[in-house]
Amino acid sequence: MSDVAMLYNQYRCIGCRACQVACKAWNENPGEKTTFNGNYENPPRLTGTTWTRMILRDESGWLFRAERCMHCTDANCVTACPVEAQSYYPQGFVVTNQERCIGCRACVLACPYGVVNEDHESGTAKKCHFCFDRVLNGAEPACVKACPTDALTYGDRNSLLSEAKEKAKKNGGIVYGEKEFLGLHHLYLLKAGTHESELPEFGHSISLGLESDWAIGLLGVGGLLGTAYAFLNWLKGDE
Repeated sequence: MSDVAMLYNQYRCIGCRACQVACKAWNENPGEKTTFNGNYENPPRLTGTTWTRMILRDESGWLFRAERCMHCTDANCVTACPVEAQSYYPQGFVVTNQERCIGCRACVLACPYGVVNEDHESGTAKKCHFCFDRVLNGAEPACVKACPTDALTYGDRNSLLSEAKEKAKKNGGIVYGEKEFLGLHHLYLLKAGTHESELPEFGHSISLGLESDWAIGLLGVGGLLGTAYAFLNWLKGDE
């Protein structure tokens, strides 16, 4: 199987949240009680049991953007994990091994998109895993399957990039994800002038510099504290 990706087309999205519901249903994640916080985003953020959501903006008309793991080619969560619980699949997506994860939160701290979160029930890190269990069996991700307007499409990454560039040129839009972190596997076709400020270093090949001594040290301290916390919780559970 070649390098695959999802393409989110902002021009076609109607903000129906079918992708949110499909993600919850397929992964059997529980609903979360939320309160109104002044806008129509619900839930207001990704969590350990909410792995995809719609961002809503009222900017002279409604604008929507899907938020989930970007599945970076050069993923900071993989670099930061001290026990190799975050790993790449040959198809390009990044998956968390729940049996390996020790709940140290190093990946949570390292993710520039804020899409990795701790599941307080299991104590482990969780996020969108690209429905790898479906993809490896020849099916498309649940969110893509559920989208009623084809705002989400799935397929060969190079083909989706070519399609996105062609549509961007025709409509004056912008493609995000071609070069960021050496290439994302969750690509965006965005309307010009929208949401760029919410995405790190728009249009550039970027890295958080996790190879630097200070960054490794910072994450190392976080990892040690997280490991100690996980160990203490394990001891309590063993009493």
